Amino acid sequence: MSSIATVHVLPVDRLPELRAAIALKKRLFRAPLDMYSAVLSDLGRELPAFPLSGYVLAVALPFLDEQQVPLMTAPAFDDLARAIQDARGTTAFFLTSEHRDRYLARLQPGTFDSTRLRTYYEDFNACQEPEAGQWMLAAIDYLVSTLRAIQPGEVALLQVQ
Repeated sequence: MSSIATVHVLPVDRLPELRAAIALKKRLFRAPLDMYSAVLSDLGRELPAFPLSGYVLAVALPFLDEQQVPLMTAPAFDDLARAIQDARGTTAFFLTSEHRDRYLARLQPGTFDSTRLRTYYEDFNACQEPEAGQWMLAAIDYLVSTLRAIQPGEVALLQVQ
């Protein structure tokens, strides 16, 4: 089984519009109206999707958290991320300029050893994956490029579905 990880960079001041579009709009005698994807596209810009399974990002984020690079929480936006998760059935995180400013230097190439990353991935998933170290490095590189894309007044919505 696989999953897709996508990122949309959005202006913080337009997030109330995103919140309003999370839930399906019920309509009398017609199918519910789903404006979420259209609002995401209208509000911001979509970055290239992560080229590997989104599950790899779902392992890389807890690894980074254990390395004191906590990208899975953004207190000002965690309630919105939970609302998206609950309503859309997707895993959602917000990356912020604060994340970029605090942690980007700690995510530079050469910081992480692919053998250690492979071991973490295999332990996390109780499997054997010879390429897992390279996958995890690709996930960290993707997070770096996402953080670099965030401008002042913006956040990046990372969704794994």
